Amino acid sequence: MTGPSLDNMPPEILDQIVDIIEDEDGWNEYPTDALLAMRETCKTLERACHKRFLLYFHEWVIDTEKDEDLSITKAVLTSHIHAATIEKITFVYKRSGLSLWQLAPLLQEVLKTLASLNRQLILVFDPFADFDDLGDEDGITTQEVEYYFDMILVLIAVSKLAISSIHVRARREDWDKRHMPLDESYSIIEPHRTFAGIELGMILEHIHQILQIESQQGTATFPPLLVAKYPSIGDMSFDYLKGCLMMRNLHTFHWNEFQTWIMSLECKSLRIKRCNLDPSDLSQMLAETRVKSHPIRHISIVDTVLHKETAHGNKSSSPPRTSIHCLIQAILPYAHQLEYLRFTNIWAGVDVSPDFPVFEKNLGELEVKGREQIRTRLVHLSNEFPEPNAMRLDGNTTSGDESGMESDASW
Repeated sequence: MTGPSLDNMPPEILDQIVDIIEDEDGWNEYPTDALLAMRETCKTLERACHKRFLLYFHEWVIDTEKDEDLSITKAVLTSHIHAATIEKITFVYKRSGLSLWQLAPLLQEVLKTLASLNRQLILVFDPFADFDDLGDEDGITTQEVEYYFDMILVLIAVSKLAISSIHVRARREDWDKRHMPLDESYSIIEPHRTFAGIELGMILEHIHQILQIESQQGTATFPPLLVAKYPSIGDMSFDYLKGCLMMRNLHTFHWNEFQTWIMSLECKSLRIKRCNLDPSDLSQMLAETRVKSHPIRHISIVDTVLHKETAHGNKSSSPPRTSIHCLIQAILPYAHQLEYLRFTNIWAGVDVSPDFPVFEKNLGELEVKGREQIRTRLVHLSNEFPEPNAMRLDGNTTSGDESGMESDASW
């Protein structure tokens, strides 16, 4: 009877062993010594390590501080298997790294090799790689980061490397997990750490302007998608071909952080999913797009919590306005320019107050097409979710309690 050996061990068991050993040191930019040693042991372990080994090439990071002469990168690209695994090419900004002008010939060689693969890659920019957990950014400025990205985009354009999308990391990988409060009602002013010298919205706007020029010139390698990504939370992206801005798993603070970029877009469609939204931000965007004569035609808001309204109007005795009422009033003035409107699972409520108790509300399901139909439905909703003590369109007044009861019945 043959004893147990690696050859007759189930492959999934070997995979788990490899993952456990490799995960002990956490995820690194390069394969660990333990993984490399296992690959050299025997053919069976080499096959077991192969899948985990290739994961390190899925997103290849170019760090001119750690790989000064790009020798590691060039060594990886000499292997057809390793090069074919690369789907993302990431550039991290390091002030202490060599100047891109010095590396331009070597980098051009690398980019031409990637272009020879004849497939599109995702280009990732990380402007925060030089920041530590204490926030000592050593005076890094927006202009420095923009200049660095400019140089990379120029070299990529010359190499004719096809890029499917550009991702800009809005934070380091683990910062949002440790610094973002979980309560969806926290302050939109200072929810977590900020960066004195870095204006993320300006960086996105700068890249946006470059992409606009490329799109107008009809560049074949023009990336149709620009994404601002919070690695551990969500992202905001703009599709240039569809004119669609999408916000996923983010908060009102993130919207404000991208304000400069958002207001520069020619947005035809807005999609918001699993977010915390301040209706006043939406109202400002709709007003801006109408002024620039490129109004939004499609709005979809799904699985979203509305930021709780705290304004009490001119009189301190007046109750706070409901967020749903604010959302309706934000869209209603621009209903004539909409062709499609969708609300699904929108939750909201008024702030806790000794005089006015909280009434959690769900806007339910709404999907309307056509300008007249959208306006009619919004007017109807304004009666279902009126401002407390406001005059209904039928001439009657309602209190906050009554509006909450009516909304529950109608939805």
